[in-house]
Amino acid sequence: MLTKYGRREWMTSAVLCATVSLLLLFAGVAFKLPALIVLSLFADLLWIPLALFFRDPPRVIPCEDDAVVSPADGVVRDIETVDCPFGSGQKFRRLGIFLSVLDVHINRMPLDLTVKTVRYAEGRFHDARSPLAPTENESNMLLCDARAAGREFPVIVKQISGAIARRIVCEAKPGDAFKRGDKFGMIKFGSRTELYLPDDQGMEMVVGIGDRVYAGSTTVARLGTRSRRGVA
Repeated sequence: MLTKYGRREWMTSAVLCATVSLLLLFAGVAFKLPALIVLSLFADLLWIPLALFFRDPPRVIPCEDDAVVSPADGVVRDIETVDCPFGSGQKFRRLGIFLSVLDVHINRMPLDLTVKTVRYAEGRFHDARSPLAPTENESNMLLCDARAAGREFPVIVKQISGAIARRIVCEAKPGDAFKRGDKFGMIKFGSRTELYLPDDQGMEMVVGIGDRVYAGSTTVARLGTRSRRGVA
């Protein structure tokens, strides 16, 4: 299945690749040039890697009420305690996930929640692995009111562009309600996604730096006794 967020890209590329392939095929047959016929096949194959970037595989969402799932596919790059980026003075545990061009780029909600604020910021396009990316790159940040295990608390999800990614897609708006694992957008062609969990809720991080996670299906934290594993 291909995501609707990339419909323009994968449909346009399909038409272009098919057109080029047909032109090469006709030219190869007309001028009896086998090399052009072979190239026509390669033109068709060029569409496959682009289409794979926009793949949208089904995911099994954990049903445990205390589970916090990953908002993105990729590798955990850092886990740190930081100040609330919205300036409330509250401390948050920030989980940073790096997405390569080979990863699925669909973003999913980590919990049952309601979007409170959406803040987009223009910025630069450092490599998503750079320490400058979280603060200087183009980003889109969602402040949400989450619900889990009978508690309500703030959660922040931040989409950050990378050196190749040049477009952040987010269909979530203030007031929208989502279930754990629901899709809300993507970042195109390599990026970083961050999840901020309130430090005063006793979140137990169950992943560490270097772990591979999958959006909607990997449990990254639970409401419980805090663990210092992987904290920088």
